[in-house]
Amino acid sequence: VGYVRPRKRRGTQGAVGIIADNFANCFEGEFYNIVVESLAQELKAINKNIYLEALGEKDEYFPQIITKNLVDGILFLGKVFPNHIIMTKQKHIPFIMVGHPIPNVEMHAVVPDNRSGAIQAVEHLLSLGHRTFSTLEVNHERFTGCSGRN
Repeated sequence: VGYVRPRKRRGTQGAVGIIADNFANCFEGEFYNIVVESLAQELKAINKNIYLEALGEKDEYFPQIITKNLVDGILFLGKVFPNHIIMTKQKHIPFIMVGHPIPNVEMHAVVPDNRSGAIQAVEHLLSLGHRTFSTLEVNHERFTGCSGRN
């Protein structure tokens, strides 16, 4: 028949994309899952959709939500490859990096401050009278936040 459905204009897709280094980041843990859940709630309230795509371990794979302009904006979760950011910029798709900014690439990013969080947690416990602490799992950056306290 030859009919080709016209594409919606930029900004009218009605969806936000989430590109994660793996699906587990979106649903498990103490940080990314909260970001995803909050985004889902906000988008549901305004009748928008989420497209979710996971990256492989190779940078040759380009997510379809970027290549086919399926979304109005993208939230990158976890570690991504620079060429994915470059392509997103070239396609003029707004995006935010959550968790692992790429050095020497200009972008908006939300990065947890583990050291500051550890200091705040220790100060809170000290204010409650606790004086002895132990850790079960040590992330060096978090540990330096705790061990730097007297």
